[in-house]
Amino acid sequence: MYCTVAEVKLYLAQALSVEGDNPTPSFLDPNPESLTLIDIDSYIGQASQYIDGELSSIYMVPLKRLNQGGLVSYPPPVPSIAARIAAKFIWEERLTGADKAGGDFIENHYKQATATLNEIVRGNIRIIGENGQLGSRFSRAPWHQVPPYPAKDPPQQGQF
Repeated sequence: MYCTVAEVKLYLAQALSVEGDNPTPSFLDPNPESLTLIDIDSYIGQASQYIDGELSSIYMVPLKRLNQGGLVSYPPPVPSIAARIAAKFIWEERLTGADKAGGDFIENHYKQATATLNEIVRGNIRIIGENGQLGSRFSRAPWHQVPPYPAKDPPQQGQF
């Protein structure tokens, strides 16, 4: 899983109360715990599968964790993308009616996450420390790496 519960909580709506946020849960409480940590983990798993599906055409998935200055985590854009997508999945399935009214925040973050993911797939953003797809034994391995940025002016017919 590409992100943690704490990262997903940053993007969740105020209408959701996560397990552990309410120190004295009671059935009379107007804000009961509506989302367990196990549920959030399942949504993170769904988001990770979605990301793997998008990146599988260009990178070996699942992605590897990197040691970045003593902190072992996934490469920088991936945890943020996973947290935003997981929050969107939770928002779509767990909230109804008036609770969905403040959805612009989640919608905007979801759009940013998918835009960043599309930029990775296009090759405009590269993931640090990840290898491209496996090469064939009949071709050179560099041919199977992330494609370079697209040329602004493609060569004319007969020119190289």
